[in-house]
Amino acid sequence: MAIDFQQLWEEDGLQAQPLRDSINSVSATQHWVVSGAPTEVEALDALRAKLYGASYSGLELQSLQIAEHLSIDTWKIDAVYGQSSFDFSGSEETPAEVTTYSLSNTTINQTHSLKTVRSYSSTGSAARNHHGAMNVEGGQINGMDINVSTATMNISHYYPIAAWTTNLRNRILLTGNTVNSHRFRGFYPGELLFTGANISPENVGGRDYIHVDFQFAISPNDSNVELHGWTGPTIQKEGWNVMWVDWGRHGNDDSSLKPLFVYIEKVYKSFNFAEYGLDPNK
Repeated sequence: MAIDFQQLWEEDGLQAQPLRDSINSVSATQHWVVSGAPTEVEALDALRAKLYGASYSGLELQSLQIAEHLSIDTWKIDAVYGQSSFDFSGSEETPAEVTTYSLSNTTINQTHSLKTVRSYSSTGSAARNHHGAMNVEGGQINGMDINVSTATMNISHYYPIAAWTTNLRNRILLTGNTVNSHRFRGFYPGELLFTGANISPENVGGRDYIHVDFQFAISPNDSNVELHGWTGPTIQKEGWNVMWVDWGRHGNDDSSLKPLFVYIEKVYKSFNFAEYGLDPNK
């Protein structure tokens, strides 16, 4: 069903009134009836697309607000236009994007070391070679708790109201736990995991925006994985792929487990993060 628009010209008005965080502003409100839209979101998106780039009495579109739900698929929407004297450091452009990074520690149980540096024996014979397995008791590898670093990247981005659509919103909400399919902000494909986002409306200088905080976890690709006791070909692992090892006894030495087979598993789907409207080259 097509969506129709009707502007209620007789109700439009131009008036001087203060907008938030501004000193001397003028605003104007258009009143529209949107029909053929089953939901509030579809009605707002359709009118936002229709009015994209438009101005009214020299003013720019600031926000769209549902004024009344007239019927099952008909909505009355107020389109608010304005011009604020608030100064974004001499510019009326969208607030600047801010990127921050953090590095923290967490504890995991590690079953194998990168290398056994030395071993000692009190029996008069050589110490058993466990090929990096740690805390071995009765053939059971218990491992040791060690610290590992977790690196994250946070991108705080503002979207103008006119650019915020249902498709963009859903693209963000439905692609959590995906890894970058293309190089993004200096990170190679597979190194970034999109872990979440906080989405909220925000008014800056009398203008309405959608403020999104993106969170990404960082895990570097490794072209030469170190695995104690491994004698096979070079192991390559993309950052957020998972590696697991099939341990067993091999040859005449059956006194300890050795890494016989290595598997690299892809467990996250890939996505091009540039589709969030973020510049991949910053």
